[in-house]
Amino acid sequence: MIRAVAFMNIVVLTLLLPGCGDATMGEVSGTVTMDGKPLGNAGVTFQPQDGNRMSQAMTDTNGNYTLQFSSQTTGAKVGEHKVSISTFQPVTYTNDGYGPPTPEIVPMKYNKATTLTAKVESGSNTIDFELDSQGEIYQQSALTGDSGSDGDEDYGG
Repeated sequence: MIRAVAFMNIVVLTLLLPGCGDATMGEVSGTVTMDGKPLGNAGVTFQPQDGNRMSQAMTDTNGNYTLQFSSQTTGAKVGEHKVSISTFQPVTYTNDGYGPPTPEIVPMKYNKATTLTAKVESGSNTIDFELDSQGEIYQQSALTGDSGSDGDEDYGG
């Protein structure tokens, strides 16, 4: 009889524990597209409106992302967030060492002057972003991270 009660307690605890996660965090994943096409290699940042620690991700070649809060914690804080999406990378890494920066192709209405917001809830969240390429693009300097242009230069090389 004691074994049966102990076994039932283990079963009940096993069923209840998965729901006892951190209620202040929510798992967040989704897809980013621009002009209807997946936006690969873009940084996605969720900054809580209350100023707490942000969560970040990089999109894969299909535009999919999963937010990381820290190296060991996925997701984002529950609540309202300002969202930023950018393709700018100050340096690229190649087999031969460092390569040239990756230019920004996402309009600044989605990064430097973002209008994107999202609400993260406890549990699992799927938050997709459908961007359009219309709008001014903020080009940053690879060395300083500051704008090195007035937006009129040709970065085609």
